[in-house]
Amino acid sequence: MANFRYYTRRIRRLASQPAFQLISICAIIFFGIRWVLQHNHDDDGKSHAPMARPVKSVENRWIDWSKLYYAQYVTSEEYLCNALMLWSEIEDIGSRAQRQAVSCIDKF
Repeated sequence: MANFRYYTRRIRRLASQPAFQLISICAIIFFGIRWVLQHNHDDDGKSHAPMARPVKSVENRWIDWSKLYYAQYVTSEEYLCNALMLWSEIEDIGSRAQRQAVSCIDKF
């Protein structure tokens, strides 16, 4: 029985220290937020349709290239250069979508 009292006193002494209290509160908050993030979703038990997966190739028969555009909003020479570099990479991939630059400056 003496061992029980000894350990009870040690636990009380440890729990009364501010550093232990701070660490305990931080751990409880951390694990509480983690639990809420893992369990906070609206699942009615209904099965949802699977999300569309991205295609791995531009040679997909389901892609209607006449409806697709890459649009870039260009406001300066730097953004124009960025748009051209991006379109160059898109061309290397093999995309057949149209490219369109939207600008509000008369210089271009």
